[in-house]
Amino acid sequence: FLIPFCFTDWDLSKMVHEINNRNDVGWTARVNPHFKSFNQKKFRSLNSAQHNPSFSLQFKNEFVKIEDEIPESFDARTNWPNCPTIGHIYDQGHCGSCWAMCSFEVLQDRFCIHSNGSEKPWLSGQDITSCDSRSHGCNGGWTETAFEYAKKAGVPTEECVPYLMGKCHHPGCSSWQTPTCKKECSSLSNYNYSSNRYYASKSYSIQRNVEAIQLELMRNGPVTAVFTTYDDLAVYWRGVYNHVMGSEQGLHAIKIVGWGVWRESEHMLTEEEKKAEEEKRKRIEEEIKKEKREDKWHDFKQNALEKSKKVKRDETKNNKEEGIPYWIIVNSWGEDFGMDGILLIKRGVNECGIESDVYTGIPKIEKKGWLREREIRYRIHN
Repeated sequence: FLIPFCFTDWDLSKMVHEINNRNDVGWTARVNPHFKSFNQKKFRSLNSAQHNPSFSLQFKNEFVKIEDEIPESFDARTNWPNCPTIGHIYDQGHCGSCWAMCSFEVLQDRFCIHSNGSEKPWLSGQDITSCDSRSHGCNGGWTETAFEYAKKAGVPTEECVPYLMGKCHHPGCSSWQTPTCKKECSSLSNYNYSSNRYYASKSYSIQRNVEAIQLELMRNGPVTAVFTTYDDLAVYWRGVYNHVMGSEQGLHAIKIVGWGVWRESEHMLTEEEKKAEEEKRKRIEEEIKKEKREDKWHDFKQNALEKSKKVKRDETKNNKEEGIPYWIIVNSWGEDFGMDGILLIKRGVNECGIESDVYTGIPKIEKKGWLREREIRYRIHN
């Protein structure tokens, strides 16, 4: 059995060293400033998505007929360039609200896509987190209930109900209590809570089939997915992630926006990117120096140096000449995580269960148009 441990930046640096020196890994690790000085409990609290097989059976499984030709790569961010929400990176802060974050992200993306760009709402993750009574707020929840909430209650805009726990200076967040559901707009907003609502017309799960997920993405836009997380996800930097080491840390809900094939020769760092990474490494080194942990300083510096030397990997490893298929994941841990907030995870082998629990919804465009007219009248007459 695995013995739980509390990982500090020192333990993480050792994990980075081991991962970057293995031959069976298709990704590069680094000490992520987002999780510097995190302990296992705090990291686990971010991975609070929940799964209940019997509960999930309540939701319709959308059968996708495999007819269209599926390209080698697809990216919703470039396929629908007039929808800026698709590639936006959120930070869930110190709250285990990943289940709510990815759900409202998918809904707002699909409003833009299904309205041909005429509807571009920035929706409220806070409202779903606090007001979906079937889930548990910052202590976790289901993407399924988030879409059901959007069907029945509607979701207001971010301007109406702003997110209260974003941009947390990790690990400076000592508490992650769920804010109270107030059902009212912020005093800084000009909107009315009861009329500032965006609805889903239906919610459904996708077949546990790679092609079905791909076709759903191509036809309707991004989807949510839930996967099992492990310690090593905390040190992911670039490349195609697969679980290598560490103990299980819970379930994490994310947004899938596309797929592709990773070929190392196509992803070499530019000089500008190398410079930026070097500056980031130096910043972390300075922070560690200030903590006066000189007994570990030499080890960290040596590990960081070895990591930087391994950025250019041997293209013969892991069949990289053929490439590694991946899903493009928009995460909710801020832009410091991974590739500017993006995670690539191995596709086609149900890595960490990524292809098992895929949910999404369709926006109710007509209903929103009627509500918008009502809101305009309200704002004019009040």
